[in-house]
Amino acid sequence: MSFKTTSSIIINDLNFRTSVLESLDWDELVCNDFFIYLEQSLENNLSIEELFSDIIRLYNKNLAIIIKDVFEEVYYNYLEEKS
Repeated sequence: MSFKTTSSIIINDLNFRTSVLESLDWDELVCNDFFIYLEQSLENNLSIEELFSDIIRLYNKNLAIIIKDVFEEVYYNYLEEKS
């Protein structure tokens, strides 16, 4: 499974979406905006530093922590697949 496939699975995961929505005070419009922002940022190869800085600035620190945890999980899964 490729990195992009693994990322898509996690992004579509209900628990992940619920965590994001909760971190955004259950505001579905802001949540949808965030997912659009995240997808565009990943497509445009925004650096990790810029991504987390933007998430904190545009949304909040709790959301940045959730995204960091997901990225780490994807990275560790990728490393396990390679070995």
